[in-house]
Amino acid sequence: MREPEIYCPKCEWHPKADSRWQCFPGCGTVWNTFRAGGVCPGCHHKWEETQCLACLELSRHVDWYHFPDEASQHESETMVGVVAA
Repeated sequence: MREPEIYCPKCEWHPKADSRWQCFPGCGTVWNTFRAGGVCPGCHHKWEETQCLACLELSRHVDWYHFPDEASQHESETMVGVVAA
């Protein structure tokens, strides 16, 4: 399986390697949330939601991870279902 693409589920903005989030309210640590799987390296708080730095919307952290192989498989199954109907 390939590595997931990481992008905002609402606006499709792709974070860069130097994109940073702050643990707030919390310990104030600044880090790349995707390098740590949504866990603050300062206080170890697991963030369930991540704010997009482009559109400023909150989304579940897990929804930022997109697996192209799984999407292609789902699309293929959907197409088969449409053809068979």
